[in-house]
Amino acid sequence: MDAAPPRRLTRQARRDQLVAAAMPLLARHGPADLSMDVVAARVGVTRNLLYHYFPGGRADLVSVVVDAAERQILGPPGQRDPGAALSRILDHALAPTHAWRIHRMARALPPLSRRAEPTAQALVGALVGSESFAPAGLILRGYLAFAEEVLEGARPAGLSRPEVRELLDRALRCLQGTD
Repeated sequence: MDAAPPRRLTRQARRDQLVAAAMPLLARHGPADLSMDVVAARVGVTRNLLYHYFPGGRADLVSVVVDAAERQILGPPGQRDPGAALSRILDHALAPTHAWRIHRMARALPPLSRRAEPTAQALVGALVGSESFAPAGLILRGYLAFAEEVLEGARPAGLSRPEVRELLDRALRCLQGTD
Protein backbone atom coordinates (compact mmCIF):
# COMPACT_ATOMS: atom_id res chain seq x y z
CA MET A 1 0.00 0.00 0.00
CA ASP A 2 1.38 3.41 -1.00
CA ALA A 3 1.80 6.05 1.67
CA ALA A 4 -0.64 8.95 1.48
CA PRO A 5 0.84 12.17 0.15
CA PRO A 6 1.74 14.63 2.89
CA ARG A 7 -1.15 16.81 3.95
CA ARG A 8 -0.77 20.43 2.98
CA LEU A 9 -0.85 22.79 5.96
CA THR A 10 -3.14 25.77 6.16
CA ARG A 11 -1.45 29.16 5.93
CA GLN A 12 -1.84 29.74 9.67
CA ALA A 13 -0.63 26.25 10.59
CA ARG A 14 2.48 26.67 8.41
CA ARG A 15 3.17 30.11 9.90
CA ASP A 16 2.79 28.70 13.42
CA GLN A 17 5.14 25.85 12.51
CA LEU A 18 7.78 28.31 11.27
CA VAL A 19 7.44 30.46 14.39
CA ALA A 20 7.74 27.39 16.63
CA ALA A 21 10.90 26.33 14.79
CA ALA A 22 12.42 29.80 15.12
CA MET A 23 11.63 30.32 18.81
CA PRO A 24 14.38 28.15 20.35
CA LEU A 25 16.88 29.48 17.81
CA LEU A 26 16.05 33.09 18.64
CA ALA A 27 16.19 32.33 22.37
CA ARG A 28 19.65 30.78 22.00
CA HIS A 29 21.28 32.99 19.40
CA GLY A 30 19.46 36.33 19.40
CA PRO A 31 18.14 38.21 16.39
CA ALA A 32 21.48 38.98 14.77
CA ASP A 33 22.42 35.30 14.52
CA LEU A 34 19.00 33.89 13.66
CA SER A 35 19.54 32.05 10.39
CA MET A 36 16.66 31.89 7.93
CA ASP A 37 18.33 28.84 6.36
CA VAL A 38 18.43 27.00 9.67
CA VAL A 39 14.77 27.80 10.40
CA ALA A 40 13.76 26.59 6.94
CA ALA A 41 15.83 23.41 7.34
CA ARG A 42 14.29 22.65 10.75
CA VAL A 43 10.84 22.63 9.17
CA GLY A 44 11.90 21.03 5.90
CA VAL A 45 10.90 23.91 3.65
CA THR A 46 12.81 26.14 1.31
CA ARG A 47 14.21 29.50 2.24
CA ASN A 48 11.93 31.00 -0.43
CA LEU A 49 8.86 29.64 1.38
CA LEU A 50 10.08 31.22 4.60
CA TYR A 51 10.33 34.57 2.82
CA HIS A 52 6.83 34.01 1.43
CA TYR A 53 5.53 34.00 5.02
CA PHE A 54 7.94 36.66 6.28
CA PRO A 55 8.61 39.01 3.33
CA GLY A 56 10.75 41.33 5.45
CA GLY A 57 13.08 38.43 6.21
CA ARG A 58 14.70 38.02 9.59
CA ALA A 59 13.24 41.27 10.99
CA ASP A 60 9.67 40.12 10.26
CA LEU A 61 10.32 36.65 11.65
CA VAL A 62 11.91 38.03 14.83
CA SER A 63 8.97 40.39 15.41
CA VAL A 64 6.44 37.59 15.02
CA VAL A 65 8.43 35.25 17.27
CA VAL A 66 8.69 37.93 19.98
CA ASP A 67 4.93 38.43 19.78
CA ALA A 68 4.39 34.67 20.09
CA ALA A 69 6.71 34.49 23.10
CA GLU A 70 4.82 37.29 24.82
CA ARG A 71 1.49 35.51 24.17
CA GLN A 72 2.93 32.31 25.66
CA ILE A 73 3.92 34.16 28.80
CA LEU A 74 0.67 36.09 29.20
CA GLY A 75 -1.70 33.31 28.19
CA PRO A 76 -4.95 33.68 26.25
CA PRO A 77 -6.33 37.24 26.17
CA GLY A 78 -9.48 36.28 28.08
CA GLN A 79 -7.45 34.74 30.93
CA ARG A 80 -5.15 37.59 31.85
CA ASP A 81 -6.19 38.31 35.41
CA PRO A 82 -3.34 39.53 37.67
CA GLY A 83 -3.00 36.31 39.70
CA ALA A 84 -2.82 34.11 36.61
CA ALA A 85 -0.43 36.54 34.92
CA LEU A 86 2.00 36.45 37.83
CA SER A 87 1.80 32.66 38.04
CA ARG A 88 2.53 32.29 34.32
CA ILE A 89 5.38 34.82 34.47
CA LEU A 90 6.93 33.01 37.44
CA ASP A 91 6.62 29.66 35.62
CA HIS A 92 8.39 31.04 32.55
CA ALA A 93 11.06 32.98 34.45
CA LEU A 94 11.99 30.24 36.88
CA ALA A 95 12.28 27.55 34.18
CA PRO A 96 13.46 29.66 32.16
CA THR A 97 11.56 28.98 28.95
CA HIS A 98 12.45 30.09 25.44
CA ALA A 99 9.60 32.59 25.72
CA TRP A 100 11.14 34.15 28.86
CA ARG A 101 14.58 34.37 27.28
CA ILE A 102 13.07 36.06 24.24
CA HIS A 103 11.12 38.46 26.47
CA ARG A 104 14.31 39.46 28.31
CA MET A 105 16.18 39.89 25.04
CA ALA A 106 13.36 41.95 23.54
CA ARG A 107 13.21 44.23 26.60
CA ALA A 108 16.89 45.04 26.07
CA LEU A 109 16.65 45.82 22.35
CA PRO A 110 14.98 49.15 21.52
CA PRO A 111 13.42 48.01 18.23
CA LEU A 112 11.73 45.09 20.04
CA SER A 113 11.09 46.55 23.50
CA ARG A 114 7.59 47.80 22.71
CA ARG A 115 6.61 44.25 21.74
CA ALA A 116 7.62 43.06 25.23
CA GLU A 117 5.71 45.84 26.98
CA PRO A 118 2.43 43.92 27.55
CA THR A 119 4.22 41.29 29.62
CA ALA A 120 6.11 43.95 31.53
CA GLN A 121 2.88 45.78 32.31
CA ALA A 122 1.16 42.52 33.31
CA LEU A 123 4.00 41.80 35.74
CA VAL A 124 3.69 45.21 37.36
CA GLY A 125 -0.11 44.97 37.43
CA ALA A 126 0.05 41.55 39.04
CA LEU A 127 2.50 42.69 41.69
CA VAL A 128 0.82 46.01 42.40
CA GLY A 129 -2.55 44.28 42.51
CA SER A 130 -4.60 47.44 42.21
CA GLU A 131 -4.71 50.80 40.55
CA SER A 132 -4.55 52.58 43.94
CA PHE A 133 -0.76 52.54 43.83
CA ALA A 134 0.19 54.75 40.91
CA PRO A 135 3.85 55.72 41.33
CA ALA A 136 5.61 58.04 38.96
CA GLY A 137 6.54 56.39 35.68
CA LEU A 138 10.24 56.41 36.51
CA ILE A 139 9.70 54.57 39.79
CA LEU A 140 7.46 52.03 38.12
CA ARG A 141 10.01 51.43 35.37
CA GLY A 142 12.74 51.02 38.00
CA TYR A 143 10.66 48.53 39.94
CA LEU A 144 9.92 46.61 36.75
CA ALA A 145 13.63 46.37 35.96
CA PHE A 146 14.25 45.20 39.53
CA ALA A 147 11.45 42.60 39.35
CA GLU A 148 12.74 41.17 36.08
CA GLU A 149 16.28 40.95 37.48
CA VAL A 150 14.95 39.13 40.55
CA LEU A 151 13.09 36.71 38.30
CA GLU A 152 16.19 36.20 36.19
CA GLY A 153 18.46 35.62 39.19
CA ALA A 154 16.10 33.55 41.34
CA ARG A 155 16.81 30.19 39.71
CA PRO A 156 20.62 30.35 39.93
CA ALA A 157 20.30 31.67 43.49
CA GLY A 158 18.14 28.68 44.42
CA LEU A 159 15.17 30.78 45.55
CA SER A 160 11.83 29.01 45.75
CA ARG A 161 8.74 30.38 44.10
CA PRO A 162 7.28 31.62 47.45
CA GLU A 163 10.62 33.27 48.30
CA VAL A 164 10.65 35.08 44.96
CA ARG A 165 7.08 36.27 45.45
CA GLU A 166 7.82 37.47 48.99
CA LEU A 167 10.94 39.31 47.83
CA LEU A 168 9.01 41.09 45.09
CA ASP A 169 6.10 41.89 47.41
CA ARG A 170 8.42 43.22 50.11
CA ALA A 171 10.29 45.45 47.67
CA LEU A 172 6.97 46.81 46.43
CA ARG A 173 5.81 47.51 49.99
CA CYS A 174 9.07 49.37 50.60
CA LEU A 175 8.47 51.42 47.48
CA GLN A 176 4.97 52.20 48.68
CA GLY A 177 6.32 53.12 52.10
CA THR A 178 4.24 50.43 53.82
CA ASP A 179 7.07 48.20 55.00
